[in-house]
Amino acid sequence: MIKVLLRTIIIALGKMGLIHRFFSIGTRIAKFILPEERTIEVGKYRMIINPKEDLGLYFGYEGVEPEVMHALKRLLKRGDTFFDVGAYKGYYSLMASELVGESGKVVAFEPDRKAFDYLLKNIKINNISNIIAKNIALSDFEGRSGLITGGMGGSFR
Repeated sequence: MIKVLLRTIIIALGKMGLIHRFFSIGTRIAKFILPEERTIEVGKYRMIINPKEDLGLYFGYEGVEPEVMHALKRLLKRGDTFFDVGAYKGYYSLMASELVGESGKVVAFEPDRKAFDYLLKNIKINNISNIIAKNIALSDFEGRSGLITGGMGGSFR
């Protein structure tokens, strides 16, 4: 019951363009009431996520970056190679995997170890063989750097 109510609220806030204004409050509430890990259906894919970190996916709000999803569908063809830089838990990698087909491949780069572990789990539960996952960061310079992580991904310094 609570999940249905919260899902309805999140979708409504998303449609009104207000989801980010209430995100910090929702995140604090989520840390108390949501489970640590859950397998969910996202479109055609099954994904293992931490609902406390992935509120939008958990509650079914699929309005996150719809322009990216449309561009992938328009641009990727069978046999292509797709580089997912900052793959996080793999939603775009999963989608690209289907679009490029068995003759294509997806190379998914995710520097955060925790997110990378979820990426590997999500590739496995969807039985996908054309994704190559790399636990490394990409940059415009050669060398070492730090990774600062947060609830919604990370940044470099």
